[in-house]
Amino acid sequence: MSTTKPNAPRDPRTGRAGCSDAEAEQRPDQELVGSSWVLRDVHALLAQIRDYAVITLDVEGTVLSWNVGAERVKRFRADEIVGTSFTRFYTEADERAGLPRRLLERAQSDGVAHAVGWRVRRDGTLFWADVTISSLREPDGELAGYVKVTRDVTAQRLLELDREQQYAAFTHDLRAPLTAALGYVDLAVEHIDARPGDDLGSQETSGEGVHAALADSYLKGLLVNATRVLKRLELMMERHLDAARAAGSGQLGQVDCPERLRLAQVVASTVRTTLESGAADRLQLRIAPETDVAYANRDAVERSLSNVIGNALKYSDDDVTIETTLLGPWVRIAVTDHGRGIHPDDIDTIFEPGERGRLARADGGHGIGLNSVRQLMERQYGRISITSEIGVGTTVHLDLPTTAPTSSDN
Repeated sequence: MSTTKPNAPRDPRTGRAGCSDAEAEQRPDQELVGSSWVLRDVHALLAQIRDYAVITLDVEGTVLSWNVGAERVKRFRADEIVGTSFTRFYTEADERAGLPRRLLERAQSDGVAHAVGWRVRRDGTLFWADVTISSLREPDGELAGYVKVTRDVTAQRLLELDREQQYAAFTHDLRAPLTAALGYVDLAVEHIDARPGDDLGSQETSGEGVHAALADSYLKGLLVNATRVLKRLELMMERHLDAARAAGSGQLGQVDCPERLRLAQVVASTVRTTLESGAADRLQLRIAPETDVAYANRDAVERSLSNVIGNALKYSDDDVTIETTLLGPWVRIAVTDHGRGIHPDDIDTIFEPGERGRLARADGGHGIGLNSVRQLMERQYGRISITSEIGVGTTVHLDLPTTAPTSSDN
């Protein structure tokens, strides 16, 4: 790519063609600091873009050029910012955490780095920025610098925050009576357990006492079942809220407080608290010791597993296998059933809200479960995929990171 004319005068330093003095006077923006011809070409093309802040940086992150969009978004004039470090656009917390430098390193190694977060204007006010930093290289492959494109998406972010507040209030109003009902059931179970004189093993127990003990045992069984149903209702509510939140905002949000998980414990807890009575007898668990640790939010993983395992049990009469394998930086949890399968043409759309696939029958499901799982997994820096064959069965893969994400990663 070149913006120079064939007969343009030569630069005495490099012998390469450059612009004439007259052309330099007609430049729409300030003279570019630095000597990279790649950066000069990029600057000439992007200088007049108004809707995006487009700047070029040298290999150390020093600002070399400043377009009119950057002045509009960040409020600095070119003569105030060119020649200074781009780190001044970041909050003190992000700068202390080394975020600007990590973004440059990522752009250098991967070619591009993307981040969203609060950035600082000239007057000290904050705006929500969508930032892409791309590395630029000379024809010989040497790093020439970076081009940084920033969009001001503050209005969208404020709208998202308002939605999040509304969802939080709505969720609280839904959870409160459900939590109270679970509390009352627990109290009833504790009351039954605390009643004296119900020891069926005692030889002195009267007939009336035995009858009362049996009645209490039956009542306790009903309360335990009620607890299981209420917990399932709670899980369904969370799925619907996740789907509504994702549809309303179009954003995934931040990762949900990752922690070090023992997957064997997480699977056992999921089976014990959320699945139907007797479901555990149909599950074949193969948790390899070297794959037992992952980093994610426990509640999110349990909800994802409950959804996937529940579907496998619902749509298959045979046993369901839960198996873990190590895939580089991922632990893969594979849930395999031997049910009807998913049509090949539906694999790419099965995660969309309301999509159940052409083989769906009137046997439950609303097409929101897998969409909710996808949202939950991506918020853990994880991923989900499906392989399936009609009449043979389906395997759902949940991949979780084996290392903890950095707290300041945007």
